[in-house]
Order: sequence, then C-alpha cells, then structure tokens
Amino acid sequence: MHLFGYHRPALRCLRVRGTVKMGMSDQPKLRIRVEPERCQGHNRCHAIAPELFELDDYGYSRAAGDGAVPPRLEDKARLAVKNCPEHAVHLTKGG
Repeated sequence: MHLFGYHRPALRCLRVRGTVKMGMSDQPKLRIRVEPERCQGHNRCHAIAPELFELDDYGYSRAAGDGAVPPRLEDKARLAVKNCPEHAVHLTKGG
C-alpha cells in the first residue's frame, strides 16, 4: 500500500502486431470537479495543482478544461482533494 492509501496502476505488457509494448493497466480515467457553492476561494487546490485548476475573476477555483486528470497528475489531484478545507474538490471515475 502506498503512503496515501492507494496503489499505483500496474504496468502490463501489450502485444501489438508482433511487438511488445508496455502500457498502463485498464484503469478508468479520473475527472476533477469543484462544487462552486462550497468553494470559498482558499485556492489550496490551485496552489498544489495549477495544471488542473483555474481561478475565476473573483478568485474561486474551477476545474481546468473538461476536468480530465492525466495519469501523471493523479497524485497531485488526490492531494488537492485532501487539502480543500471546504471539501469542495472531488475526484470521480470515468470519462
């Protein structure tokens, strides 16, 4: 078990037309979501993962783009969720 209580996705071999390639296991993609009615503008999420969050004109956070979290930023996304004092940031599977 990893320090934060989750496992990293396992690598597995994929055979494609006679060649062997390494790829991520078939894990669902994650999406980040910010509840606007709960966000109070502390901006901890944006400080931790500016690639995943945008700030509006009033300083409130929202998910950048469509909220999709690239696999390389999953650790930052989980840390942003844990650091939101208002519990306004959520990770969902799918997408």
